[in-house]
Amino acid sequence: MGIIGPKMLHLSGEIADGTVGSVMASPRYVSWAREQIAAGQAAAGREGSAHPFAVFAMFSIDTDGDRARAAVRSTMAFYLAADPVNAMTEVYGIADRTRTLAEGGAAGVEAGIEEAWLDDLVVAADPAAGTDQIRPLLAAGADTVVLFPTPPERAREMLELAAAEVLPHLEER
Repeated sequence: MGIIGPKMLHLSGEIADGTVGSVMASPRYVSWAREQIAAGQAAAGREGSAHPFAVFAMFSIDTDGDRARAAVRSTMAFYLAADPVNAMTEVYGIADRTRTLAEGGAAGVEAGIEEAWLDDLVVAADPAAGTDQIRPLLAAGADTVVLFPTPPERAREMLELAAAEVLPHLEER
């Protein structure tokens, strides 16, 4: 099941063999989502059953970390403007702020994106820092982190850089 809210996460724990989350899942959200899934598993008598959880991460990597962070902002703003109040923004504690920013559309959200959001809600950095942004998602309970390259016209370049300089370091965990 591909979902983000508490009722659907609970249901996924009850009936599904795994869950696929959405983009901008912070480590705090991943941990919270795992709790919702576990509650559903318990309600259905499925405690301890394997339940893979894959999360998507907006991904922008560059040898220049500032350029990577700048490149992801518009896509991040698009998603936050489209759905400013949801389980992920509520768990992260920014739902009121994103609601207000979204009144100005994607441009308003983009202007208001905080640096901490770029640290916690996306993977946007140089390769070493990008690796450090993925690890907490795995530690919080994601079995898989699916990299969602942005901007898409640089996808091949970013994935090649990630394959060479990010993924080998994640295998060390």
